Amino acid sequence: MRTDILQEDNFKKAKIQTADIVLKYQNFNLKKANNIHNCGDWLEFARKENINTLEQKLKLQNADFCRERYCPMCLSRKSKKLGVEFYNVLKAIEAQNKVRYIFVTFTVRNPLLSDLKATVRDMNNSFNRMTKTKRFKGSILGYLRSTEFVGSKTPQGQAHPHFHCLFVVPTSYFNPTTGLYIKQTEFQAMWAKALRIDYLPSVDVRIIKPKKGTVDPIASAIAETVKYPIKSDYLAKMTDDDFQELDFQTKGLRVLGTGGLIKDTLKRLKLDLEDDKDLIHFSKDDDEIWRIIEILRYEFQNGNYRLTEVKEPEPKEIEEE
Repeated sequence: MRTDILQEDNFKKAKIQTADIVLKYQNFNLKKANNIHNCGDWLEFARKENINTLEQKLKLQNADFCRERYCPMCLSRKSKKLGVEFYNVLKAIEAQNKVRYIFVTFTVRNPLLSDLKATVRDMNNSFNRMTKTKRFKGSILGYLRSTEFVGSKTPQGQAHPHFHCLFVVPTSYFNPTTGLYIKQTEFQAMWAKALRIDYLPSVDVRIIKPKKGTVDPIASAIAETVKYPIKSDYLAKMTDDDFQELDFQTKGLRVLGTGGLIKDTLKRLKLDLEDDKDLIHFSKDDDEIWRIIEILRYEFQNGNYRLTEVKEPEPKEIEEE
């Protein structure tokens, strides 16, 4: 059903959030400010119909995303892309293995923002040391590690780098007779030893279980992992000087890391979770057949995405998917 106002609020919410980030960049990088300001000015959707069921849906077909690291619009798309692709990875793992999941957050004492890059690199090296230990390799089958740089309560002039980790473990991990289970205090000691520090860092461990009303543990695992992108509202509250330093310190830093079964499965599926070249076509329809009825162009005007053009699909767009 065609509507004059785009009903998918996620695009509108992200587009509105770009205004705060644009103001931050206007003080020191006009190119990035302009890129983010123009990001998502227009969106084109294909209205599709299933030729068997006659079900209709909108699917993003084209857009002008800027792909800047701290753009709220692109962060939203990257998060969705990560969720879709990570789901495929975990599905592939479960097709060949009986596994469970735990979610672990590893932190360090807050460094100065000016020391963020050096701190994150040291954390990366320390995490790699930990994954090579006999204890870790004997219990953890694979991992996805995402890095967050700041938090909602991070003091001015400081950073709060921490890792959110999704660990794949065998189902026997929770059997007390196997000796595979790693308690929170043991994870804490392992992390401190890997960091080569003289204090106990904060480590939080959670067992991932299906959400109430669902039976899919993969959906629960993804919900726990990809809900931690860099939050735009945190960035908007930073002082201009702190934001500029954050942008400088995080240039070139990778946000994701993988190992074990997850890394191997990514290679097998030929996926790169950090590849943001295509923030449009990253989810495919199922084995059903869809036809494109029309192309709808929405432009951001007066706080909403408004329908500005309706086009007939090109002949090549009318095909079975």
